[in-house]
Amino acid sequence: MELRRFFNSVGRMIWLVILLGVIGGGCAYYTSYYITTSIYEAETTVYAMSKGSTLNGNDSINYQDVMLSRQLVQDYQEIIASEKVRTLAVNQLKKYGISQERLQSMIRVEPKNESSIIGIVAVSENPQLAADASNAVTQAFVTRLRELTNNNIVGVLDEARLPQFPITNNATKKILIGIIAGIVIAVSIIYIRELFDTTIRLVDDVEDSLKIKVFGVIPKYSIR
Repeated sequence: MELRRFFNSVGRMIWLVILLGVIGGGCAYYTSYYITTSIYEAETTVYAMSKGSTLNGNDSINYQDVMLSRQLVQDYQEIIASEKVRTLAVNQLKKYGISQERLQSMIRVEPKNESSIIGIVAVSENPQLAADASNAVTQAFVTRLRELTNNNIVGVLDEARLPQFPITNNATKKILIGIIAGIVIAVSIIYIRELFDTTIRLVDDVEDSLKIKVFGVIPKYSIR
């Protein structure tokens, strides 16, 4: 099928392209704002120090301490994800009745731009649970680390606060994708329809079908 015939068909059925585009965008809009559950996020930030560093007394934190602390961040992430920390955190969250598996799916650890600061983030449909889970995991992590090192090498910078607004659900992006999907479906329908349509619409169709040269065309006039 020639492109000229195809684009001519798209022009004649532009209403289908617009209709399916609107339907696709409308479905994405409805799903984003009326079906998708709002998700809340809360974060606790902690500062990871090397074992020999201290914030008290005459000692100070030097460059080597900072570099070592950054190397320890990876180890801290593994400790946060450990079963022992999850068990301690779940005990603090008994009123919510969540399992260790559920808690693990809620928590993620985010290192901050190659620094010694890490964020312990919790996400949940319940904003209060998100804040409590982040704080509980942080406290469990600090407690477990003290048991392992017998030293206060992690300090809490900011505790998680109750989130006031849900995190973005990329509604605009989803709506745009819905519109594009609708248009693609419409164009595909037109293409398939025209692929099997043998109706002669253009002069080129006559020449291609009958293998003859057209010398003239009688235009269509509306005589009143």
